[in-house]
This record gives sequence, C-alpha cells and structure tokens, in this order.
Amino acid sequence: MPGLLPSGWQPSQDTQQHIDAAVRQIVMTGFDRATTLLEEKRDLLERCARELLERETLDEQALRALTRQAPDISEKEEGDEP
Repeated sequence: MPGLLPSGWQPSQDTQQHIDAAVRQIVMTGFDRATTLLEEKRDLLERCARELLERETLDEQALRALTRQAPDISEKEEGDEP
C-alpha cells in the first residue's frame, strides 16, 4: 500500500525472499483450492455449462434448481420446502 513505507525504502534480499515465498504460498493455496473444487464439482459445472449453451442465460432460480440436483451441494435436506 502506498505511503506505509518510507519513500525509496527497499527491503533486504532476505526480506524480499520471505515476502516472495509468502505471496507464492498464498497464491498456490488459492490455486489448489480452486482446482480441487472444480474437480470435485466437475459434473455440476458441466451440467451448468450445457444448460447455459441451451438457454444462453441462467437466473438464480435456474442455478438453484441445478445445484439442488447435486446432493452434496443442496442447502436443505430432502423434503424441506425450497
């Protein structure tokens, strides 16, 4: 963030390596989580993609209906009112 450090200040090489490693870890953790979710939800993703190709748009109600078809994603137990 601008203004937090003195103008012209440069971290040492050791500090910069720690910063780089921390940033890399944050990015890779997010990447791994996104990849895992996409792999786990691949069927749902493909079902939504097919529906999008057919309809061109999906509103909230259509997305909720699609996700209710996936038992591990539904927000309510079977028999509950939508």
